[in-house]
Amino acid sequence: MTDAPSEFGRRAAASYLRELLLRPGRYRRVWEQHAVRLRPGAINQLAVAEAVAQHLWNHPRAAGPSDVVAHQLKDTVARALSGRLVSRSALQLLIDTFGLTGQEQERLWRLWSGSRSISVLAGDNPLSPESFSAVARVMGPRRHQTLSMHDHVYVGPDGRLASTSDLRDSRSGPQRVCDGPRSATCLDCRHPRPARRRQSRGAPGGRGA
Repeated sequence: MTDAPSEFGRRAAASYLRELLLRPGRYRRVWEQHAVRLRPGAINQLAVAEAVAQHLWNHPRAAGPSDVVAHQLKDTVARALSGRLVSRSALQLLIDTFGLTGQEQERLWRLWSGSRSISVLAGDNPLSPESFSAVARVMGPRRHQTLSMHDHVYVGPDGRLASTSDLRDSRSGPQRVCDGPRSATCLDCRHPRPARRRQSRGAPGGRGA
């Protein structure tokens, strides 16, 4: 792997890293516990920096100070999550802090090195306010608001669909937030109930690439 990833590699790795940290579950809980304020669909960079600092306190590196504080790491975290500058050492530090799985690490490093055999597509809501109004006139008012949604498509070595999975983080009403796969129905709010792990459905005849 190169020590100087391309802009494509930096941005792809940063996008996938943001997805992992925003996904409901263990990684998000690691940094959320340090956050003073939380915004839906946004990562608190200072909270991530605090998580990294605590990791360094508990697992000091041979090179570098062990008494580093979150504010000293905030710029490094901000550059890594935005894709402006994602060095090998910064990416490894984030991997170690959150304890990413082997499969997630492999995908992250492949994206960082500029591999085009996998890709991450990200974007804003494609519906305009006018479209939302038109849908509401037919279907009625929305019962929930989707804060983030992640769809994963895995293609096998033969180029055929191997498996797919999806995860959505939604808000129902002013106080409640539900997160989970779209296949699970919540009886009281009629949308996905909280789920502890991502639900995958495999397609016959293949394994994920």
